[in-house]
Amino acid sequence: MFNKYYGDFRVEDAFSVKETKDSNYIISGISYLYTAEFSRSNIYLLKVDKYGRKIWGRNYLIDKNFINSYVVEDSKGYLICATSRIGDIHLIKTDINGRLLWEKIYGKSDREEVANNLMLSDAGEYIVVGNLKILEKDGKKYIIDALLVKFDENGDKVWDVVFGEKDDDEFNDVIQARNGDFIIAGTFDVSGLSKGVIYRVDKNGRLIWNKKLSGEGPVRGESIIFTDQGYLIGGYAYKDLRDGFYLAYFNDKGDILWRKNYNKKGMKIFLTTVSMLSSNFVVGGYAY
Repeated sequence: MFNKYYGDFRVEDAFSVKETKDSNYIISGISYLYTAEFSRSNIYLLKVDKYGRKIWGRNYLIDKNFINSYVVEDSKGYLICATSRIGDIHLIKTDINGRLLWEKIYGKSDREEVANNLMLSDAGEYIVVGNLKILEKDGKKYIIDALLVKFDENGDKVWDVVFGEKDDDEFNDVIQARNGDFIIAGTFDVSGLSKGVIYRVDKNGRLIWNKKLSGEGPVRGESIIFTDQGYLIGGYAYKDLRDGFYLAYFNDKGDILWRKNYNKKGMKIFLTTVSMLSSNFVVGGYAY
């Protein structure tokens, strides 16, 4: 229907795109500027119409460099969640025209926080998933655990919870179940081999159950969606000596009802997102 490019003399990198209530699209990302003496990465927000024509675009000149940004629409405008290079999470609230209303920072000086995604809950709260990096007492090694944070409509923390095992762990995507619980997709490194994980927590962040997805080699949990009767998770899977992806369908109890692997000889295929169109699944990613 259309194929558009957006940008200027800087380098632009998009991280999320959502359909808006007025049937347009909102895109969040990072805008980079590099010179011999200076480098800067700002958060940007871009709105285009249903034909891909630019409506407006804004850069937010906050005195930090950023590595990602994600956006959701609420009843009053847009909420951007971004990670700075020094390791803290910024929430930026704008009106419907992208004008900055407020900014909040989540983080502590003795650790690094990274946001990998966010969602708007049924109650109008913001749910952020990612990871938390803390230096061990010996000062030589970092502990990386999965992080889940709930913020209220004003960007103030309601609660945060951390899950993890001995090695590197993170959450990558989150949705809200029909009863208000949160279901999370992520990746845990168990004894040097990554496994995809599914976590279900209640509205207060208390663990209900968790499941691991193993394979012949590394497995990752990248994206999770609703289906008519259950849920679907997708991610990376190493199988038959090939880099590919998997889809796994599960119910409210976390029981895996089916799981299928997809790969192709001579190619390395990676899934980054999955969605649903009518009764079919649509997978996006990249390949070598």
